[in-house]
Amino acid sequence: MSKSSLSLWLKTIPYIPNDITNAKIKGSHQVILDYRKKLKSDSINEARRLAVSDIGNFSKRDLFMLGLGIYMGEGSKTVGLRLANSDPSIIKIGITWFKKTYDLTDENFIVRINLYPDCNIGESIKYWSDITGLKLSQFYPVYVDRRLNKKIRNTRKLLFGTAHVTILSGNKRQFGILLRRRILSSIEILGNKAGLV
Repeated sequence: MSKSSLSLWLKTIPYIPNDITNAKIKGSHQVILDYRKKLKSDSINEARRLAVSDIGNFSKRDLFMLGLGIYMGEGSKTVGLRLANSDPSIIKIGITWFKKTYDLTDENFIVRINLYPDCNIGESIKYWSDITGLKLSQFYPVYVDRRLNKKIRNTRKLLFGTAHVTILSGNKRQFGILLRRRILSSIEILGNKAGLV
């Protein structure tokens, strides 16, 4: 009997798969899921191998350029020297960049954390202290954003909030306005050389 004839005769009869069919369907789904996971895993591994080759040896100049890029995207351009982000790796790299490139020390940094009402203040301060390696005494009072018009999508998304790292000059000119102008000039010169601005 042809499948087309069976389809025509049986089209009004509800199809209820038996246990054998259900097991086959479930098995097929699992095979597809496993295949997709393998494809993703293989792609990630290949991308990582290529990235390692792209980067090669990491130099002091590489750190300098990386830091400039981070400051270009996440740093203050108007007042003072400040770096803000919710990504711990950005904050950690930024602090390392300031230390290794411009000879700042831990004493040059203070941190203010911006949180949402669903964040735990104590856990957030400890989290950012561990990330930055800075003492709790270097943390300003936490700011909790309680605005009613804030989008609900931020709830439970930033469990430890956003860290705002500010540079203190310690009355040393090279760590104050001169450093700010130096960094912004470096970004401008880099942009000009790359033909970006």
